[in-house]
Amino acid sequence: MVIEHWVEYFIPGSLFSESDYVKLQTRNVAAAVAKMPKNAFAFQLYDVCVREGVLEDGKKITDRKEENRSGRYYPDGKLYSLQEAIADHGEKSILVSNMRCNKWDPLVKTRLGNHQPFEKDDMIISTHRAEAFLNS
Repeated sequence: MVIEHWVEYFIPGSLFSESDYVKLQTRNVAAAVAKMPKNAFAFQLYDVCVREGVLEDGKKITDRKEENRSGRYYPDGKLYSLQEAIADHGEKSILVSNMRCNKWDPLVKTRLGNHQPFEKDDMIISTHRAEAFLNS
């Protein structure tokens, strides 16, 4: 059995986010930041458990199973409260309505300026600190 380390980058799409996947040497936030596309607003780390075997007829098979998915990392994001959304966009804005209906308080205002729900295991990180760690 082999464990591979992967990162999924989230890129704004027209209706839903698009994803880009990159294999990493180690499960490392600083390495994920270093490889992050400029148009990505967040990423998640995960592992892939790879098992290979041979059937009775000699055919090789490979089983890949995703495991240990992290919360989303939002590089240089900022928490954005319902009160800030009301002040910036007005009481009747779609953003404020979505925040209320879905109980999204706070949101993350990403480094690209879009807004995303902030979930339990999500983290906001500083790219400056991650790059410093990588270079030390």
